[in-house]
Amino acid sequence: MVNIELSLSNIDRVGYAQAQRPDTMPTLLDVYREGRNFRYELLTANLHESYVGKQGPEGREHAHAVYHVVLYVGGRGAVSCAGRLHAVEKGSLVLVSPGMPHSFTPPGGEVCYHALTFALASGSRRLAIGFDELLGAVLGRPTRLSAVCMPDAQTWSALKREMEANVRRLLGRSADWLAHEKSMIRIFERLAALGEGPSNRSERLAERAKRVLEARFGERGFSLTALAEELHTAPEHLCRVFRREQGMTPVRYRNELRIRAARELLRNTYLPCKAIAERLGYSDVYAFSKAYRREAGCSPSSERVQ
Repeated sequence: MVNIELSLSNIDRVGYAQAQRPDTMPTLLDVYREGRNFRYELLTANLHESYVGKQGPEGREHAHAVYHVVLYVGGRGAVSCAGRLHAVEKGSLVLVSPGMPHSFTPPGGEVCYHALTFALASGSRRLAIGFDELLGAVLGRPTRLSAVCMPDAQTWSALKREMEANVRRLLGRSADWLAHEKSMIRIFERLAALGEGPSNRSERLAERAKRVLEARFGERGFSLTALAEELHTAPEHLCRVFRREQGMTPVRYRNELRIRAARELLRNTYLPCKAIAERLGYSDVYAFSKAYRREAGCSPSSERVQ
């Protein structure tokens, strides 16, 4: 085992591990294909790896017979998979199968990620099946995964915790290989859940954003940026997905929620407009009145029941 730790700050540290399973130890992750047993091999596991995209040979795509699980935990940049450039940021997940051309260092951006690289080998031969087939073989159920996706916040957090625990366990004085493989199965379970069923991940993102907005539309200072951070995505990506699935931007949806709530308060209470403006997160009564006229087509006072 090789241990390397480089200080990033007083909190975050780079952790890089390589470990080999004892030859006599059975593995939970073997895959039987083509009359041969392919054994799981961990190649590298690292935390808080970072890069700055540059022009040059290092940004060109390459391919090899290994699997990469890459979870982005900071920054914003790009990744290239099979000739297509994808934007990535905190919350992104990239899954590279054997033989898939890829580059984690295309020009532009600066990112930080956790990564696991492993292979399935029988002697000198490595198995080259895709992630879908691999997870189907290990877990016994079909999946349909995207090479680059944006998991929901709960899945992203669970993957992050599991990968960190996994690597730190390997960095210990005596690596617990069985615990490592059990951890990999939990990671595989999380990945498989991303590809199960007909549900669309972007629809889930939009629905989660709706729920947050419906709960917090009256908070002053709750911006699109704050909403995106809570959902572990980029504001531009959230706005694009929300508009596609809901027919409007998150800001527009929040405005509609505010005006709807204001109309109910105006019609059913004696609260003054200033108090309603404060309750719904407007900076002052003038901003509230202007927004109400724009959205409802009349003044707040005209909604009062005489």
